[in-house]
Amino acid sequence: MLMPKEETTKEETLERDTLRLVLSPDGLHAWLEGADPDEQDAVKLKSRLSGFIQEAGIRVGLKVGILEDAVAALLKGEVLKRFVVASGTPPKPGRDGRIEYMLDLGERPVGRIDKYGKIDFRDRGLLPLVRKDQLLARLIEPTKGEPGLGVTGAKIPPPEPLRPLLEAGHNVKLVENELFSKADGQVVELSPGKVAVLDVLDLKNVDFKSGHVTFHGLVCVEGVIETGFKVKANMVSAGHVEKDALIKAEKSVEVDGGIIGAKVICDGDVKAIHVRQSNIECGGNLIVESEIVDSEVMAGGKVIMTSPQGRIINSRITVGQGVETVDLLSAGANPTQIFLGLAKVPPQVLKEARREIAKAEKAYERIEHELQSVWVQIDRTTEDEPAETESLAADLGRLAAEEAEANKKVEELEANLPRRPGEAYLSVTGTADRTVEIQGIRANTKIKHPLSSFTAREVKETDPDTNRRIWVISLTEAGATGKKGR
Repeated sequence: MLMPKEETTKEETLERDTLRLVLSPDGLHAWLEGADPDEQDAVKLKSRLSGFIQEAGIRVGLKVGILEDAVAALLKGEVLKRFVVASGTPPKPGRDGRIEYMLDLGERPVGRIDKYGKIDFRDRGLLPLVRKDQLLARLIEPTKGEPGLGVTGAKIPPPEPLRPLLEAGHNVKLVENELFSKADGQVVELSPGKVAVLDVLDLKNVDFKSGHVTFHGLVCVEGVIETGFKVKANMVSAGHVEKDALIKAEKSVEVDGGIIGAKVICDGDVKAIHVRQSNIECGGNLIVESEIVDSEVMAGGKVIMTSPQGRIINSRITVGQGVETVDLLSAGANPTQIFLGLAKVPPQVLKEARREIAKAEKAYERIEHELQSVWVQIDRTTEDEPAETESLAADLGRLAAEEAEANKKVEELEANLPRRPGEAYLSVTGTADRTVEIQGIRANTKIKHPLSSFTAREVKETDPDTNRRIWVISLTEAGATGKKGR
């Protein structure tokens, strides 16, 4: 007899007078269970078992000689337990789909070995950062399996392979079965298969927990960029920057507190409450509220002190456009130096340009001297020396042409300077100490006594002694005429 499939999975005590054929739920196997103690005829037993097999429709995978083995066991009085008489061919499973990530989203290391073989615990490797339109992940489709064959000849379908869900989070787009970033930023996996790109990286501090930071978007540090750590980003904002920290930003840097003993390199503007013992290089403006002390600044735009008590102390300030401060203080062995118009000007280029101008000016001075000599000779010539007078007049004409040409050469060289003299300025609304040095592209001066409320700019004026046009630093106090310094 054939027992119903639903009973085959139950654990039960087999009755000694019960003999049955059981099919597995998946149709892959058939087995005998039970016993028949009243039947001792081998032929009848085999016939009965054959009837079970025919009735069940088993026609695949019947084991050779298996019925004879079953009959022998029954004649010995054994109770059959899961005595398999036929087995089909199991289906071949397919392959589950999977998501292939184009970058590592796992845990970052606690440190990295530098070129000297030492572990730098500040360097925890790069964050998973991407550029716009970069491929982030792709779905590898599942593959179907092959069906099996049950003992009754029925096909057994393979299990359906899993297909994971691929989802686009913030700043991510799904194109067919691939995810692409829609912006520069940091990649995060929000859940299995769901990826986002963050254009703002929020950090408590930049320290041993975060490691050095490299990010394409805005890095917001609530607290401190600690000693020795580096941040490289499009934009950076921080509460405070400590000694030996390094910030590199493409657009802007804004510090709610101070920059102390650090280095900042930025293509745009830099803002801070105060700057002390630091090195600042920016392509735009450096805007500081209270003070710049013992620092070196290179600003392509302006350096602006915004507080009514804003001051620059013992610092070297180089600007492309101007300096605006209340006080300009200088003490000790390192006086404050202001370089107007010299930001982003390669020193070697400026040096070579100045050398060429000096040569042209020397030639001009030589011609001027020869002209003076000719005029002296003309004054000594009498009317009865027409030939001499004519010769001197010819020399005078020639030297005048050479003078004009030499002057034109100087003007052309000045026009080709990396920056035009006189474009940058210094504005002091409070007091400037003596020994403060001011240097422009073509002139320089040192303040010899304290000055109040003045502006300084490089200008070209006539030298009263030589009657030549020369560049000077003009110091103009409020309500007064300008004072000059070369």
